[in-house]
Amino acid sequence: MTLEKATKRMKEAARADRGDRRHKLERLSADEEHYRRIVESAPEHIFIIDRDGRIGYINRFGAHAVGMRPEDMIGRELKDIFAPEVAANFKRNIGTIFKTKKSLDRESFTKTTGREFWLDTTLTPIFDKTGRVEVVLGISRDISMRKETEAQLENSYRIQSILSRLLEIALLDIPLDEQLQLAIDIILSAPFIPLERKGGIFLVEEEQNMLVLKAGSGLPDSLLSMCARVPFGECLCGRAAAGRKLVFAGGLDERHEHQYKGMVPHGHYNIPVLSQLKKGRVLGVIVLYVRAGHERDKKEEEFLHAVANTLAGIIERKQAEQALKQSEVLSDALNSINTAISSTLDFNQIMKRVARDAAQVIGCEASAVILRERDDWIFRYTYGLPQARAGMVVPKEESKCAALAACERRTVVSEDAYHDERVSQKLMKKLGIRSFVCVPLTVKDEIIGVLDFYYRSAPLAFAQVQIDFANKLGASVSLALENARLYSVEHNIAHTLQEALLTLPEHVEGIDFGYLYRSATEAAEVGGDFFDIFELEHDRVGLVIGDVSGKGLEAATLTSLVKSAIKAYAYQGDSPATTIKKTSLFLSRVTSSSIFVTLFFAILDRNSGGLRYCAAGHPPPIIKEKAGPVRLLAQRSPVIGTAVDFEYTDFGASVAPGDFLVLYTDGATEARRGKEFFGEKRLIAFIDKTAAKSSQALVEKIYKEIRRYSGNALVDDIALMAVGRQSLSCI
Repeated sequence: MTLEKATKRMKEAARADRGDRRHKLERLSADEEHYRRIVESAPEHIFIIDRDGRIGYINRFGAHAVGMRPEDMIGRELKDIFAPEVAANFKRNIGTIFKTKKSLDRESFTKTTGREFWLDTTLTPIFDKTGRVEVVLGISRDISMRKETEAQLENSYRIQSILSRLLEIALLDIPLDEQLQLAIDIILSAPFIPLERKGGIFLVEEEQNMLVLKAGSGLPDSLLSMCARVPFGECLCGRAAAGRKLVFAGGLDERHEHQYKGMVPHGHYNIPVLSQLKKGRVLGVIVLYVRAGHERDKKEEEFLHAVANTLAGIIERKQAEQALKQSEVLSDALNSINTAISSTLDFNQIMKRVARDAAQVIGCEASAVILRERDDWIFRYTYGLPQARAGMVVPKEESKCAALAACERRTVVSEDAYHDERVSQKLMKKLGIRSFVCVPLTVKDEIIGVLDFYYRSAPLAFAQVQIDFANKLGASVSLALENARLYSVEHNIAHTLQEALLTLPEHVEGIDFGYLYRSATEAAEVGGDFFDIFELEHDRVGLVIGDVSGKGLEAATLTSLVKSAIKAYAYQGDSPATTIKKTSLFLSRVTSSSIFVTLFFAILDRNSGGLRYCAAGHPPPIIKEKAGPVRLLAQRSPVIGTAVDFEYTDFGASVAPGDFLVLYTDGATEARRGKEFFGEKRLIAFIDKTAAKSSQALVEKIYKEIRRYSGNALVDDIALMAVGRQSLSCI
């Protein structure tokens, strides 16, 4: 190749190379402009900072975030733009990257002139050709909204956590005072509200318009004493109760009526606890301390109202539980008092027991039974009043309360007797009666007196369950008084009939028998339980035990009819089933359909021991064998006395010499210990293990065991009869 040609080729290559470089430069310039536009339009803060903390570049979005233009920021140091602490922290992070040559991610709270916001920043080192960090590239995103949302969620979670912990208290089986103490400790532990570790919870109890401090934390002794009881409208907590609205104080002011020596300046949130069931009713007040100068905060108030509503649910649930328990206690007590009343017909004993027992059960301090005698009223029976008051005559002009109850024939209640215009305030002060319930006592539509319950130490409100108890007891006492009066007339007739109905032969040849009858109460001395034993032809003996529905003379009359009918049909030679069927048809014709009789009738062959029997709805008799197991004669037929023509069936058994046939009424198996019956199984087991030399001894042992089990408190009459065959050598 010639020199000329070589030179030409070199010149052409050079021209091509220059064209290629120019093209590449043009393309690079276009790419740089493209990337610049991307960076400038990006919704992030993009910037470059050198080793000295100077801004080498920042996009418009980033500059706008701090209220400046990029050209005003480039070349300036961080400390000239940001708050000192923000700039110092930023520069510290830049220094770390230059030292470690590693990227760094940080969330930071940034303050600039007129604006505060959160940034999530990624700082990345940019290296030169030697591997040295030349500058730091930063990309920041504004996460203020995310942070605010997170803060709201965190705050909501914390609030729900506090409320959940409060709700858990309601599940604890502890007294309300202990629940409130746990509640105030939980409330004061809330980390998101700047409370001091001082506060308390007041409740409205018996006395209306009065707050009673029930739980506290961090309160000085002088304040505990001073604020133990706070009337509505007094001091900050009393104002919150009276107005039913939150009361706030940023410091000590004229509303702090309860102050003491050495009191440290402070403020208060006073939040009323309002009923969720009875709108407007104040249950109590929560008192919380804040530092003096603390400003009222809407979010704090929202939280405290949520706490108060939760606490209202806890209080009302517990109060409902207590009311239910009190109602159950009073119901059981009323049943007990009624049982005690019905166990005697002695007028004086009834009244003394009512005055004493009822006042103790209802929780009052005193009581009285005041009887009407012409125009005067006399304190006949008292409890908790000076002994001298018993027998005191109250003139007509001072007996306004009793007269009002008698005139309007309704219960009168006063929560503040000293200021009640309906009553004699002079008499109330004389007797020291601050509050009372006065229940009229009625006999045959005539008011014969009143039953009163009193509070003497302070004017207190009576709970509805107490008033209900007093009303029910008044009705029971009225009925008991009526029964006591009627009993004196009926008693002589009943006693004569009783002896006739329960008298058995002194001796039946070849038969060892024993019997016993006990009434549950004096009032039921003539009951429906009966038994009989009588001789029939052909060495047979009739055995009868039964129970007529009802009490008193009507039951005694029906018992007499049944015993007579059984004997009459048995003497005709009828079988037990036929005898019972005829007796049932006879009773259905001569008595009302509402009366029925359970009956066991058997015919015992005293020679062979054969027993033929029919049990008409009656508890099954028991055979105690001399050498063998106890047997239950469980086959039954329907009760007698109804209008239905039932069929009755005979069954057979045998009684050997030395065996005992035990007959009983349901009063034996239904004797109670609490809510548990003595029962058939317990009766069988006792008879099985009990040795007795005679039928009478066995009967008495059975009765003694029943009394022991029931604590000498029978709920129904008991009739027992045992029958055994004597051996031939004994006849």
